[in-house]
Amino acid sequence: MGGLLNPESLSSYVGCPLDGLIGTDTLNHFDVEINLPSGFIRFSKDHIVWHEPDAFFEHNLVFSDRMPGIPLMRAVCSFEKDFCHFWPNLQHGEDMAALDLPGAEYYVFDTGAKYSYNQMKIEGFFPAGMPLELHDFWPPMGKFKTEGAFLCLSFPTPLHSIAQKVDRDYCLTGQNQTVLTVGLPPAKLNAHLERCGVRGIIGNELIRNQACIYSARRNKLTFLDSFPRK
Repeated sequence: MGGLLNPESLSSYVGCPLDGLIGTDTLNHFDVEINLPSGFIRFSKDHIVWHEPDAFFEHNLVFSDRMPGIPLMRAVCSFEKDFCHFWPNLQHGEDMAALDLPGAEYYVFDTGAKYSYNQMKIEGFFPAGMPLELHDFWPPMGKFKTEGAFLCLSFPTPLHSIAQKVDRDYCLTGQNQTVLTVGLPPAKLNAHLERCGVRGIIGNELIRNQACIYSARRNKLTFLDSFPRK
């Protein structure tokens, strides 16, 4: 059974020896550069700025009184692989920063989550006979097994942050999308997400193959080069 989180139980959940856990109560005080492909992490009290000439994509992090200190991201989760039709046609001189993604809902961004999860609100959202069997854990309930699928998540990228770096058409052709492994949350986790008023969880698969800067102080998650995708 879950409920107790200490180095021993955490090590058994993860499958390797751990000495502790760094939570958002620490992360949120820094700019944190995370480069999982290189096995690199950097904490800085200063604003980390990338100086590479390539384009970068910034996503807004939101914080709620219901979940103090926990970063949230707005996204749409679907089988649809192309959300370009959501973006209105821009006229010359229009403010790209005002664009939004219709239907976007709030998800917890959890750097410690192996998989992403989506609440079971819409009957038939997940297909019959889910193709993936996921093994994961949640401290209040311990280890669990659930079903999952590869789903597309689309994010309302604040285009003004990249407008000067890449062609506008490039911004509007799906570079704010990625495919993630999304599971059905167990009933206890599902009820918790519902109480917190969020649609689900976005796990660290989002940042697993791409360098990023997590900055809760500035409400930003920044990716270098382009949005990560499989």
